[in-house]
Amino acid sequence: MTMLNIENLGVSFWSRNRQVRVLKDVSFSISKGEIVGVLGESGSGKSVTAAAIMGLIEQPPGRIEAGRILFNGVDVLALPREAHRALCGKRLAMIFQDALAALNPVQPVGEQIAELFVIHGLADLPTARARATDLLKQVGIADPAVRGRAYPHQFSGGMRQRVMIAMAIALHPDLIIADEPTTALDVTVQAQIVSLLRSIRDTSGSAIMLITHDLGVVAECADRAVVMYAGTVVEDAPISSLFDAPAHPYTRGLLASRPRIGAETLTLEPIPGTPPDPAYPPTGCAFHPRCSLVGDLCRTTAPALRDFGIGRVACHHAGRTP
Repeated sequence: MTMLNIENLGVSFWSRNRQVRVLKDVSFSISKGEIVGVLGESGSGKSVTAAAIMGLIEQPPGRIEAGRILFNGVDVLALPREAHRALCGKRLAMIFQDALAALNPVQPVGEQIAELFVIHGLADLPTARARATDLLKQVGIADPAVRGRAYPHQFSGGMRQRVMIAMAIALHPDLIIADEPTTALDVTVQAQIVSLLRSIRDTSGSAIMLITHDLGVVAECADRAVVMYAGTVVEDAPISSLFDAPAHPYTRGLLASRPRIGAETLTLEPIPGTPPDPAYPPTGCAFHPRCSLVGDLCRTTAPALRDFGIGRVACHHAGRTP
């Protein structure tokens, strides 16, 4: 059952005395109980897509120009602001990239979790505090009753991320958006966070939108991957298909640029060039200045996202190798 369906989403921001489009016709869906990894370089539009879903784009300077975001069949972009806010936390939740910045520095973490229950009218304060302690225990924080009285700066990066996850799952949301939840964490803590996210999906049935540039994290826990480049979706495929037979040249470039154990050479294969400036996008396919398969059609006509194999791809030369 489809839980989230993003249709032709377009977002722009006012910059340099003009509207700059940062998302163009973004379309993908997430089903109930599915973990979908959203991949791409910095600036590809991953976090802006999440912000649009959560209603976090300030208008102005931002502007949602086109499209719909259907959550359980309801277009959240058409909801009044208060109705959209009522969904957040209860039905939609987000794990932010920088937990230290997202948490209130002058309030104990247990109180921050407890206030979710109070604000949504689900419990009185003593009951909410008891639930907060249970949640901290659930995400693996030792001595949760004591640690719940501690402040964010008294936790390590991995523990703060666990607090953010506890807040996200507190009200049993249908969809959790995890924005770079393993960034700046060492590999051992990354593995723990990935395992925790998988466990949450398995026990609660929540769908998870996992935003990351870490291919290893996606391979470890996602069912499907959406690859974004220059503000649009270029490939959408099951994990096994994406890693075994990537259809888009950009996806192949991402996979080739990662270090691999047992590889014959230690030399990495970076994608040449840099992502385009959204204020001055190239004509045609946004990836064509960096693509080894570029042809005349690529320079003049942007490819549409179309069915390809068991996924979708936006490329005139999908599946072809140089």
